[in-house]
Amino acid sequence: MRKLFILALLVFCLAPTLAQDEVMTFEPSENQVLDLALSPLEDQFATISRSQTGQEQYSDPVLEIFSIETGEILTTLEEMPVRALYNPDGTQFFVTLQSGEAILLDTETLEEVVRVESLTAYLESGIQFSADGSQLMVQGTSLSVYNAENLTLLYEVDSPSGEFIGHSSYSPDGSQIALTDWASMTYILDAETGEVVTSFDSAIEFVNYFAWLSDNTMVQGDMGRGIAVLDAETGEVLASYELEFFVRAVVARDEYLLIATGDNEVILWQPASDEIVETFAFDTYRWARQLAIGETLIFANEDQLVFATEYALPEEE
Repeated sequence: MRKLFILALLVFCLAPTLAQDEVMTFEPSENQVLDLALSPLEDQFATISRSQTGQEQYSDPVLEIFSIETGEILTTLEEMPVRALYNPDGTQFFVTLQSGEAILLDTETLEEVVRVESLTAYLESGIQFSADGSQLMVQGTSLSVYNAENLTLLYEVDSPSGEFIGHSSYSPDGSQIALTDWASMTYILDAETGEVVTSFDSAIEFVNYFAWLSDNTMVQGDMGRGIAVLDAETGEVLASYELEFFVRAVVARDEYLLIATGDNEVILWQPASDEIVETFAFDTYRWARQLAIGETLIFANEDQLVFATEYALPEEE
């Protein structure tokens, strides 16, 4: 453990743009991290993890919420959790269970606020709160939108083409929802009604990463093909970056993309200038989710350790 911590610290210190003052290492109880959720307040994060007990056999998943400052496990949930997410102001924590139930927790008291039945989210489902925290979107075979306060269903829509939904995202102001499907289409929906406003061809055939930025551009990514940036109104491709394989991508300061590649590198790419600002090496775990909020980058590696660190972006001009 100590060797891994020192190695992580050295790697980050060798990268000038992403130089680190401190790298914190956390070890979940189980040894396979399935999901990560970072609080917007950057004071805590959650993991869902499990252990392999035999060939194609695994232990029941466990959710643990950690304090970033102390590394202490604040609470544990053993009800077969599937997905986890904090709301935009960090006051509540959302988790879905294999039973089809969903729970909202108060992040200060860690007490249950709401529990509902028949709200299912799979491991690869897209889940997202609207910017004002009033809606919660859960994307699976269909797109379901809920009242975020009490988790009541507002509406449900299928892909207009009838194909499987690839990924989805709220617009920065929360007034619209974009969804992609396996017919290589992108649809823009009214977030209040679910009605289609417009549509255009996706930049990538099978989108498995999607973000909508405040400058009204969209980022679409495919693990096998790379990443493209589109105009959100017309679908015009503004920039693209080809990769043989990428693990995850996260938006940083609404201007950069941190892209973890299959070659154990993290690339800091600025789509507006189409420049690779920095590249540094790190052993990222292929299936673990990475998140960057504010100044914190958090991810897991193949040894199932979770790393939380502050990172430094180039100064704004």
